[in-house]
Order: sequence, then C-alpha cells, then structure tokens
Amino acid sequence: MLLNEDESTSLDFKRDQYPFDDATDDAKCELLKDILAFANAWRRIDAYILVGVNEVRGGRSQPGGVQRHLDDAKLQEFVNFKTNRPINFSYQVVAVEHTELGVIHVPIQDRPTYLRKNYGKLKANTVYIRRGSSTAIATPDEIVKMGPGADAAPVEAESKRKLRAILPWKGKSITLASMNTGRAVMQLGPVRGRSGVKLLDCNESFVTIGNNDSSRSISLSNIEVSFDKTGNCLELQERYG
Repeated sequence: MLLNEDESTSLDFKRDQYPFDDATDDAKCELLKDILAFANAWRRIDAYILVGVNEVRGGRSQPGGVQRHLDDAKLQEFVNFKTNRPINFSYQVVAVEHTELGVIHVPIQDRPTYLRKNYGKLKANTVYIRRGSSTAIATPDEIVKMGPGADAAPVEAESKRKLRAILPWKGKSITLASMNTGRAVMQLGPVRGRSGVKLLDCNESFVTIGNNDSSRSISLSNIEVSFDKTGNCLELQERYG
C-alpha cells in the first residue's frame, strides 16, 4: 500500500487537512500549489496526496485520519477557474484502519499548467513542479520539454527501451502483474495479482503474451517493465482500471 512508500514525485503525506472553507487566499495557496506541482511533475504513474497521515520516513506512515473533508465540486471550481488548462484530479474519502483519509488523485496529463492570474502568494505564468519530496519552480528548459510535441522523442525512446528489455525473453515464461489504479491502489495495494504467461512476441507498439491455447496483445504504453525476483524472470506490469 502507499503507506509503505516514501514521499516522492508521485506521493505526498499531509497530517492535517488543507485550510479551505473560510480560509484566506494565502492559506489556500498550499493546496493549489501542491495540485499544480503534481500535475506538472515528471512521473510515469498517477500521483496521490494522502491527507490525514503522519509520515514515517523509511517505515510505514501512520493513518491518523481527518475530521472534515473537502468538497470535490468546490475544489474543482477553486482550481480550474484559475489555470490555463483544466487539471484532471479528484478528492475522495477512503476508509483505512477504522479512520478516514482524504485522497487527492492526480493522473498523468498535458503540461505545463499554471495560474492565469496571481493568487495569494502564488504568481501567474509560473510553472510549479514537484521534485522528489519538495515543490519548486520549473526551469525554462523543463517547461520547453513539457510543451506540444515535446514528448514525441521521449515516447519513442521509451518504447525502444521497453523493446530492448522484453525481446530477450521472447519464447520464455515471464510474470504478468495486473496493477491497480485510482482508488483501488489505496484500498487494495498497487498489485491486483500476478500470473505466469509465455512471451510470444513484441514490437515497438505491442507485446503479445499467451497461456495454453489463448493469447492477447497489450499496448506497450500500458505496461511497465520490471523483474520478478521470486520467479527470476521478466515481469510486465499492466495497469488495471
């Protein structure tokens, strides 16, 4: 589960609920800045902000819960009326260990996203970005790489990287891991299940796997390549909606 992980470009823990209702603009800046930063972050997986969690570095962070929750509709209006493009995110209430956490989910999406006007302490036309466990202002070089068409070269390089890692296992037995996404990650953990399959073929677009008399193809964009230490073989991690 996410509680066992450390803060990163895709995960943040907040002990207390963000100030929102009846709060000043300056007080609400932290929430707005965090959502902007995760939306702009360089990451390969969805991002989560867990509200009501006491961080334990190097160990399992502890759910303390929150007494009040943010209204998702009000939050959507608060954020997306201020940005150059709508941010895809959601606020959900998740029960964990007899208490309730607030979970802000920020999927991977188009960038850069920034404020059209100054708000509180935050500046217009400034791209805030998550780096590791902290938030910073993106450099001009980072912003250029976020723009239209900037991802074309990295996507091509990523498909070739996956192809190089997968092809040596063609015709061999590998592990297929079904990965949870969205709210299911918090409730069930990142891995839905694992099974042994045979790697039949792979190109820069699809990987084909089989088991007994059946086979199917999976888009390379929907998998991550890992290694199954228990089975001592390649592991393909398929995102499960």
